[in-house]
Amino acid sequence: MRIAAIGIAIVLACTCAHAGEGKGKKKDKQDPATSQESASVAQPEKTKDKEANKAERAAARDERKADKAADKAENEAAKAEREAFEAKEAGGDESELATLVQTLGLSDSQKQEIGKEFEKYRARLLEIKGLPDSSPNEKLLKGPQRRALREDLAKWVSTHVSPGQAQKFEAYEKKRRRDLYDEHVNSRVTKLSQAVNLNDSQQAKIRTIYNVQLGGIRNAADALYAATKKSGTAVADLEKALEEKREGMKRAIEGVLRPEQLEKYKGMDD
Repeated sequence: MRIAAIGIAIVLACTCAHAGEGKGKKKDKQDPATSQESASVAQPEKTKDKEANKAERAAARDERKADKAADKAENEAAKAEREAFEAKEAGGDESELATLVQTLGLSDSQKQEIGKEFEKYRARLLEIKGLPDSSPNEKLLKGPQRRALREDLAKWVSTHVSPGQAQKFEAYEKKRRRDLYDEHVNSRVTKLSQAVNLNDSQQAKIRTIYNVQLGGIRNAADALYAATKKSGTAVADLEKALEEKREGMKRAIEGVLRPEQLEKYKGMDD
């Protein structure tokens, strides 16, 4: 009897186990439908996230394009401003010829002769403008070339007018150089002030730095250009001297700026 009871208990246990498996299978059969329902609910959310990500990427792309366009416009404006000043510094155009007629009292024949020389001068300026300027020193050396060319022009004019006219021209040329230098300094101060928001005290200090050190940089650039014209002349020391003067001016300016201004200044092409 006892053995029979044990057998019956085993049979009942197996039956219950099979019944549980059946329920589990039924439950498993219902899961795909539940999964589909969950998926159908999650799908719009995924689509919404995709669209949001796509919109974010498009907005970031548009922002980069806008920044690039703004940088390009700023660079083009700076280039146009620089070229306009270089043209004014070089002179030798119709406007200057008219000024010389008034200042020196040129005769018609003198005006015509100087006008022809001005044409040759402007052609040479175009050649200088077309020279490579990929490095900072190459860019700086264009200034000395223009200045050397201007000096040759001034000498020519002085020898093709009367002594009295030559004296007036010398005074005119001296004032012209001073005015152009002051204009250049003012332009640099204004540009930096707009970029980093200088206060009045900082503007005064930086104006002094430019007044003192830009002249030294020009002299170093002129010396380097003169050396490059002489065959066999070592220019490495002169290049180093020029670079040191440029870096010295930058450090002097950095010493005037506040930390937040300094960060902006370091990103500028000064």
